[in-house]
Amino acid sequence: MRRLNSVFGAAPELKALTARAEEAMAMQKIWEAVAPPPLNQYSHVGLVHDGELKVYTHSSAVASKLKMQINGLLKKLQNRGVEVTSIRVEVQVASVPRVPAGTAMRISRDTAKKLLKLADQLPADSRLRKSLKQLASRA
Repeated sequence: MRRLNSVFGAAPELKALTARAEEAMAMQKIWEAVAPPPLNQYSHVGLVHDGELKVYTHSSAVASKLKMQINGLLKKLQNRGVEVTSIRVEVQVASVPRVPAGTAMRISRDTAKKLLKLADQLPADSRLRKSLKQLASRA
């Protein structure tokens, strides 16, 4: 069985993909060294494109703190040999899976009768009485 590296190195398309992945990993390591400790844990970088480095985060608070420090971060990146002229910070909102609507639960007729009996013992203007009658209607 061939090693994975030799497979990726054989095909020109995969070779280019491997090179971009290695470039992205190297850029992320530089970012982690340059960005302040709490912010580098909650952000990640893309590749430099036309001198612009994109920084991604899930938090608008982290994004605003990064935007306040862009000039210093830009200088630190340039000192490390990264050919970057601007930094663009983007917030990527994590999508929340949609929860399916639950089915209404049914109660037995016997339980409904007991609930109605209990509701009749309560004052006419009671919110509990109204709720018990509504619950009994689910039978």
